[in-house]
Amino acid sequence: ALGAIQTSAYILQFPYYRMTNSGSRGVAVPLDYYRALIWLRDNTPQRSIVVDPGGLTISGELPTTWIAERRAWLPTSYTESILVPPHGSSVPRRAALWAAFMRDPGNADVASLIAGEADYLVVPREVRSPFWTLVSRSGSWMIYRSVARSRTDA
Repeated sequence: ALGAIQTSAYILQFPYYRMTNSGSRGVAVPLDYYRALIWLRDNTPQRSIVVDPGGLTISGELPTTWIAERRAWLPTSYTESILVPPHGSSVPRRAALWAAFMRDPGNADVASLIAGEADYLVVPREVRSPFWTLVSRSGSWMIYRSVARSRTDA
């Protein structure tokens, strides 16, 4: 009887969190975003680095690491609090680079810096940049391959 009660409590917590819009207990990942991450997992090398702003809207979570199973280029303001970058690293400027990139993905200086550090970019919008090539799409989410990094892989 005790096992049935524990199992019921465990199973019913997730619908409860969803009904109460609790963001502190459960994580809801949009289906198109999830499918884009699955595509990355199934179609990219394991050592790929992915620029993924999807984690910006999911507090404290980074779906690239646990759904796509890939390393992430963190374009967030809390990057510096998570990572301890070595002296001279580009990590401290990533939040500013990302903000500049989202304002103007065609900005060659910014796009080339990001494309030089990451293999893939997954975003919920179209990006027109000579540094990124569209390789897949899942609904509104688009997956781009870095032109700069793909040249070094050959």
